[in-house]
Amino acid sequence: MNVETKKINIVCPTCKKEVGIDIPSFLVSEAQDGILKIQIPQEKCCFHSFMIFIDKAFRVRGYQIAELEFNFKIKKIEPEDSTFLSFDINEMISALGFDIAAMILRAILVGNPILFMRTFDLNDNVNKTLKFLQEIGSDDIAITTRAIEQKELGEKALEKSNPLVYAILFRAILRSPFKDKIKTALEATLLRETTDIPDRQGQIAFLRHELVKISRIVNELFTMLKSTPFIYEEDLPEVLQKKFNYKINRKQADGIKEILAYRHGDKIASKIKSKTIDYML
Repeated sequence: MNVETKKINIVCPTCKKEVGIDIPSFLVSEAQDGILKIQIPQEKCCFHSFMIFIDKAFRVRGYQIAELEFNFKIKKIEPEDSTFLSFDINEMISALGFDIAAMILRAILVGNPILFMRTFDLNDNVNKTLKFLQEIGSDDIAITTRAIEQKELGEKALEKSNPLVYAILFRAILRSPFKDKIKTALEATLLRETTDIPDRQGQIAFLRHELVKISRIVNELFTMLKSTPFIYEEDLPEVLQKKFNYKINRKQADGIKEILAYRHGDKIASKIKSKTIDYML
């Protein structure tokens, strides 16, 4: 595959190790709002994973540290067993990157399409990922996902759907419905728990169950907040456990608030406010 690239230097925002990487030029030209997001996996630069933001002049405009560093070992698959049915959550994380896998779960929870750009894909990771995600979907949790060609980028119908568009081979986000940094500790923990399940079908069933549960909690929280003056975000984990029997920590609760804002608007989400800021006013 002959792709024009440009080398840039990146620096790990955690340990400050510097390394040069090659960035395909077409990805930068196709990037949403002129900023390309690239997932740097562990061992590409150092032992940390992080996101880099590159502008059209191939300048690094910023970095984003992973919400949760996660190490796991992928089971070795023999060639004759390398089928769609052996592609599980561990292999999806390996193919996409942990942060991207968490972002995909967020896209599912807010109801945005997840599109994968077809590129040179020797291991057929696009189709394997599509099948895995489609199997998670049900009547209770709709998942819209498909593969696209590069020429489809910029089409009005695609842009109007506000999708998450990812090029697996280059670990590049070309379109994102999330304009600001999102806090994905909720989805990261869900991924980590899923990797503890040994079989693929068990993983799919667990993810489906948890995504449906989170979706219903967000909707019920919306209904509750309509008749509630406010909730302190510091108290949100306790509220969720008492009312919905859903145990999460404060960082994970931030994700619930973000999903609520995306699905039901900032006005209702603003009823979840900071106790610290409230006391200072």
